[in-house]
Amino acid sequence: MTHPVDTGPRLYFPALDGLRFLAFLLVFARHTLGPQDNSMVAFAVEFGWSGVDLFFLLSSFLFFAMLSAENDKNGQINFRFFYLRRILRIIPLYFLYIAIVWSIGYAYGTPGNTIWSLLAYLTFTINLLWGWTSERWSFFMGNHLWTIAYEEQIYLVLPFIIAAIIGTKGRLKIALAALLVAACISAWLRWYITSHGLMVSENTVYMTPFLRAETVIAGIICGMAWASDIYKRVPSWVYGIVTLLIIVSLWLYTREYGFSQFNHRNGLIVYPILALLFSALLLYCLSEESYLARILALGPIAYLGKISYGLYIWHFFIARWIPPRVAKYFELDVTYGLMFVIGLVLTILVAAASYHLYERRFIRLKDRFTFVRNRPA
Repeated sequence: MTHPVDTGPRLYFPALDGLRFLAFLLVFARHTLGPQDNSMVAFAVEFGWSGVDLFFLLSSFLFFAMLSAENDKNGQINFRFFYLRRILRIIPLYFLYIAIVWSIGYAYGTPGNTIWSLLAYLTFTINLLWGWTSERWSFFMGNHLWTIAYEEQIYLVLPFIIAAIIGTKGRLKIALAALLVAACISAWLRWYITSHGLMVSENTVYMTPFLRAETVIAGIICGMAWASDIYKRVPSWVYGIVTLLIIVSLWLYTREYGFSQFNHRNGLIVYPILALLFSALLLYCLSEESYLARILALGPIAYLGKISYGLYIWHFFIARWIPPRVAKYFELDVTYGLMFVIGLVLTILVAAASYHLYERRFIRLKDRFTFVRNRPA
């Protein structure tokens, strides 16, 4: 097998690594902080679930950027190498985590730790089974892994969608129209299922890719804007203002009327709003003039984004299992704030060790199937 050798400049966006860490912090706050008196903290906690949508948007943008650069270089996209890269990046840590937590849960006799639930995780169908049956399929410390299954299902079609867009040979309006139609179909299906009582569980919409495709589609559109440089026609500060206005509007609205209308399980307009919000945020961070991008690109923050996959995989177990035992051992008062700090520090330490001692071996192997170099391992 001939392996690609790329000695050209890296296609790397340090600020987007920082943005990945921000996405992780949103999810982490959601999973570790309870009810809050402070309205700003409560807002972050309530919308912490949206961190996964920011991950989805970033992934689709970066895949479009990488695959379009690969197509420019080679005249085609190597789908086999794409899937090999995804397998080498996702599978090793995912399976290691499952082996550890499922074994612990099984040893303790935790409800849900059955062979069937294990098979659901190993076959990346947990999100569909959880969303479309009345059973709760998650096992011990595995609740958050449905997003990995969700992304793997997106990967089945994403490179072919990108190849089709590239195949339009610059006719961006056609590709954009097709993507917007797909987003409208997704929104209509979501409306139809929720309004006709077809939701099997409260997670039916939340865990089904084609029912909430807006953020993935938005990431592709951002990739098109980046590849064509069209996004530069708008001053970077405009993207920053749009981002700020949406956040402030959501905060003011939810303070007045509560979070029910923007709940991730039944909100009919929340996903388009998030797609617009995170698109503006991403495009703002692509500009060298962006103050936020300069902060997110700082070495320590970008590094935390580099290990964000490990942060996400490990955090649910590390942050929810260990801190209460640490607090009890040192006779500390168990508070949400203390659990957040201890959990975050321990998660970073474990994720860093996981990256350097385990994941990086597979990342270096993945690079053998990479035509366009990106972030250095």
